[in-house]
Amino acid sequence: MREWQKNSDHSKKFVSSLAYEVQEVITDVLVYKTMKAVETYDAKSIFIGGGVSANLRLREKFQKTDIPFYCPPISLCTDNAAYIGSYAFFRGHPVDWHSIEAAPNLIVEV
Repeated sequence: MREWQKNSDHSKKFVSSLAYEVQEVITDVLVYKTMKAVETYDAKSIFIGGGVSANLRLREKFQKTDIPFYCPPISLCTDNAAYIGSYAFFRGHPVDWHSIEAAPNLIVEV
């Protein structure tokens, strides 16, 4: 990013190329790490969800693997914050948002 900031070429073509390359690297890493987990745990299939599963390039790369790949339709690939927000709306109790603390390992009973 520092190199990009120094570069005077902030054209739409340059920005598009940069975004494409960043997406390629991120999706490569996600597929690589997932395939390592498949190997480690002898998984028989891959299922992804949440906002990241809406990324078409990620879907393409998983579909090229030798293991069955499943993901929901794009219309159902929402960010996890939507799930948390809907849970709070329908099941939660009103609280002052200033008092909320993050609990990344919280188990929510459904």
